[in-house]
Amino acid sequence: MKNISAPFVLRELNTIGYKEAPNEPARSFAQWSFLYLISGEVLTYTAGKSVLCGAHDILLVPPGTEFRVRWYKDSIGYTGGFDESMLKDRSLPLLRLSGPRKVKISYSDEVFADELMAALSRHLQVTEIAASCIDLLLSMLQPVEESGSTICRVFLDTVFSGAPVTGGPGAYAAGQGIREADLNRALKEETGRTAGDWIMIARLTLAKQFLRDPSLSMAEVCERIGLDDQSYFARFFRKCEGVTPTAYRKAVFKKS
Repeated sequence: MKNISAPFVLRELNTIGYKEAPNEPARSFAQWSFLYLISGEVLTYTAGKSVLCGAHDILLVPPGTEFRVRWYKDSIGYTGGFDESMLKDRSLPLLRLSGPRKVKISYSDEVFADELMAALSRHLQVTEIAASCIDLLLSMLQPVEESGSTICRVFLDTVFSGAPVTGGPGAYAAGQGIREADLNRALKEETGRTAGDWIMIARLTLAKQFLRDPSLSMAEVCERIGLDDQSYFARFFRKCEGVTPTAYRKAVFKKS
């Protein structure tokens, strides 16, 4: 478990387009970790589950809980951590959470919450001001039942497990014992995307990861992402990225 030397740390997020996080194992911290999004999306993995965060979501991760970011998409916001001992009010309900929790900022509080986070960013070195801002932000939030349906969490955990993404939406629905229409409905309501959309994103994420490995042939990359047709893979990748897999690989190696 890693300990942060400062009682409070904050990093601004500002990514353009789709960006994968470094392929590193999840880490746990002795302090509370958090993610606050003003706009965009971030897919995280914490406590063994995938959690998709969108605009004006705040994700709180208790001390000692493993956490990592899988990818960012047009993400504007903040990520950081704080030591509970710096807070003025340590009786806040959210501090009694035993596991990670995603909470949506209410529409009426969005502007105020954004301003609070901006104030935090300006006063990083003033512990008293930072503590007051965190106290106020946490007091605005109420612990709720774990957000997200089991259907969505199981699906996202499965397609982003790192294993080859085989089959279509119907196969993943059958794996949960539900209809494909029910899977798509649940995903659309919670994430705004269908199962097919997420399968494409998962395959693309894996493809970019494996294309960075010079020891893998193009056929092996295809196999590892769940495809057996190199021509289809080339068309799929070019449609998503605007370049062929070969061109992408050359660009990556040139940068390194």
